[in-house]
Amino acid sequence: MYKVLVYCRVGSQKFSLKISIVQWRNKSEEIIHLCDENGFVLGERKIKNKLRVNQKNISVYAASDYFKELCSSGTLETDLDPDSNEILEIIEDKIKKHFVDQDLKNKSKIIENWISEGIYPYNREDIKCCFKKCREANF
Repeated sequence: MYKVLVYCRVGSQKFSLKISIVQWRNKSEEIIHLCDENGFVLGERKIKNKLRVNQKNISVYAASDYFKELCSSGTLETDLDPDSNEILEIIEDKIKKHFVDQDLKNKSKIIENWISEGIYPYNREDIKCCFKKCREANF
């Protein structure tokens, strides 16, 4: 599970937003659960298709006291409130950033393994020797 705390400003209001990303092994519906500050789910929004990074199966829990205000005004699960759309964009950006960072870490681990195994970086003399052996074998 990945957790991050974000401080947001929407209009004149400032508030904190706790985002938790849970990645599942099995296929799951990708949803952002909008919660109050205690983690009680008040509403849901589907994650947009543009967010899918390598087809991850995730659930996202976003907790903030601000969602309680949107829920009481009836605009939490609608696209009518521009403020809630702005918050969703913030959440979606954090999801993207998390998976991009995760992919970069995984790729850097691969390169570190190559370096420790002596596979990378390539030794120029070894490459010349390989070409020479190939040439000799073919001619």
